[in-house]
Parts: sequence; C-alpha cells; structure tokens
Amino acid sequence: MTDDVKDDDLAALPAERLAEMLREKRRAEAAVRSRLREVETERDALSERVTAWQGDRFAALAKDGRVVESAVKDVASLVPLESVLDDAGLVDAEKVSAALDGLRQERPHLFQQVGASGPDSFGGAHGVPQPVSWSDVLR
Repeated sequence: MTDDVKDDDLAALPAERLAEMLREKRRAEAAVRSRLREVETERDALSERVTAWQGDRFAALAKDGRVVESAVKDVASLVPLESVLDDAGLVDAEKVSAALDGLRQERPHLFQQVGASGPDSFGGAHGVPQPVSWSDVLR
C-alpha cells in the first residue's frame, strides 16, 4: 500500500488489505460478543444473589411478624417480593408488615395464634406432653 492511499478510501485498497480489515473487524466483534456474554452471566449471578438476600430478609421479617415457621415459604409465594421493595431495592419493613396484615385477614392459619406458646405447646408443664387415654380421644 502506498502512503497516499488511506484505509478510508476502500475502492483504492487492494483486495488483500480489504480481506485483512474484514478479519480484524470480525475478531474485534467476536471479542466484544464474548465479553458481553461474560458480563451478562455475571449480571445474572449477581441478580440471583440479590434476590436471595431480599428473600432471606423478607423471611426474617415474616418470622418476626408471627408467621408459622413451616408457612414462611407459602407466605413468600403469596406476597410478590417486588411489592415490598423500596426505591433502592431494599426490603421495606413497613411494606412487609402491611402485606402480612392483609394476608393475616385472608389466611390466618399461616400465622401463630395469639396465646399459643409455640410449636411445643402441649399444655403440660415445661412443654412435656401429657399422656392421652382413649377416653380423651373419644370425647
């Protein structure tokens, strides 16, 4: 190639130079596509982590809101996570409380009942189950 012919003047370039320019362009595009796939994979992994953290925070607030331990996943499936996030993407305790109050009206069985001392409340002293006879069962 002579000094007076520039790469911008494609018609004046020899076919070999055009082919080389095309290969360089395709290599650069492939590198960009590869980097894009890497960044998308990283973004997806980070998004999954953030969603998991948000779900864990929601579960902790649900337990504090007297949701039965075995019903936390059910409550999480009934309350869309997006509905309890603030503008920054953090779980808003007030929104969770409001959502739980609404859910408590619709599905009270998902919540600990007032007066129950917990999953081991058998009515006996110190959570020790009392023996049950057939006459107690048949009553």
